[in-house]
Order: sequence, then structure tokens, then C-alpha cells
Amino acid sequence: MIDEMKRHLGKGPYIKQINKKVAVIPTKEVVTPANLPDQEVAKLDQALLEAQQIPNLEYGFTFIAQKYQSVNDIHYQAIFKELTLPIGSNDLEVEDVSGTYYCINFMWSVEKYNQFLNQLLSTVKTVNSTVYEESWSLNYLTSDFTNGENAIAELRIKI
Repeated sequence: MIDEMKRHLGKGPYIKQINKKVAVIPTKEVVTPANLPDQEVAKLDQALLEAQQIPNLEYGFTFIAQKYQSVNDIHYQAIFKELTLPIGSNDLEVEDVSGTYYCINFMWSVEKYNQFLNQLLSTVKTVNSTVYEESWSLNYLTSDFTNGENAIAELRIKI
């Protein structure tokens, strides 16, 4: 997965097939791409542990696909993590997000976030669909992981 993302890094939108299920919880606080989402991620991790899941390190957010003046205007609606094990019945919301997506990959940057989002939106030409944002750290051993540097971000919209 990360190798494919690196191949498309900075090359504009492309089409990708995704096959996965995710656990989802709505965000309770206002969280934007400019915030550190630790508290919201911890809530999802706790829900996953209660469902006897092993939370992975990667997580993502969803928000409405539209043009924004600033990243501070983007309010994430939900946070999600890919399921690592089959899940039994419980209160955890699970979504099958399998399908075909337009995606754009870039080195995480709050300053350039809107530029890449607008590139994706100009390709898709849809209104009020959902943007899925996920990031993958390229180095978990340094402070880069904590402050979001040295990570590849992917924005995607289902076709």
C-alpha cells in the first residue's frame, strides 16, 4: 500500500481500488487538518479494544467534499480505522468502504492541504460526497510521527 502511494506521490489524482472494512465513530469535538487529533483517536481505539479488536496506528477522517477557504474550515465528521480482525456483533459501527476511488497523495502539509484537496475536487466534480483522508507515517521512531511530519497523506472520493 505505501509503495503504491509513493509511486503516485505528487503526481495528481489517480484511480484506485480499495477493499476494506473500517470501524467508524463520529467526532464529538471540532477537529480540522490543523489539529492534533489524539483525543478523538483515543476514543476510537478504546471502542476497538472493547470490541476485542487490535487498533492499528493508521487512522483516517471523513468530511464533506467542497471547496474550503482554509483547512480550519474543514470539520471532520468521523474518524475511522481499518479493522484488523473479523468483528462480531457489538455497538461498534462498521462500514464497508470497498470500491473505486479518485485519490491524491502528498507529503503531509497543512500549508498545502487545500491545494491538493482542490486538485482532487476539480477531477471528481461531485457535490456533497465524502472525502476520506488517511495518513501513513514513514517513520514511527522519531518525533516526526507525533507532529505529523514525514507522513504521506491520501485524500480520496468514491467514484
